[in-house]
Amino acid sequence: MNTRIVRLATLLAAAWAVPAAAVTYEDGIRQAVEKYCSECHGSDAPSMAEFKADKEKYKKDKLGPRMDSYDNLMVMVNGSDT
Repeated sequence: MNTRIVRLATLLAAAWAVPAAAVTYEDGIRQAVEKYCSECHGSDAPSMAEFKADKEKYKKDKLGPRMDSYDNLMVMVNGSDT
């Protein structure tokens, strides 16, 4: 399994295990996404729709769907109909 996906899943699981008031996207998750994921999933990465339209091109460019905002992260985690 892709280590970045494992890291993201671990991060999200840890965040949900902590009381809701202690961790928010802006206070914890955003910084972790920027640190571990932004190289491939930052603001220059494609939207989920763009990625799905040309997966092979973006994979070749080592870019995945954007995760640079809460909304984009939720699309990545829960699907594009979030």
